[in-house]
Amino acid sequence: AGDSSADGAEEGLDNTMSIKLTHIGLLSDRELAYDNARRVLEAARRAGMFVRLDMEDSRHVDATLDIHERLLADGLSNTGVVVQ
Repeated sequence: AGDSSADGAEEGLDNTMSIKLTHIGLLSDRELAYDNARRVLEAARRAGMFVRLDMEDSRHVDATLDIHERLLADGLSNTGVVVQ
């Protein structure tokens, strides 16, 4: 039986990742992107990871900030937004 810690910090591994909301459904449906982002953040939280939401470009600012605020309101504090 190994160590149950999944955060990678003890091994000196980077425990952050970034996602583009357009890659997980934003161009099709804002709710789909939100649902998928929530699933990613929940899994990342269990693994001790922080997830950055990439802003991508100006067309997606409002949607990205809206989804980020909703995720924070859901208690998923392991997220931030990359502003370019």
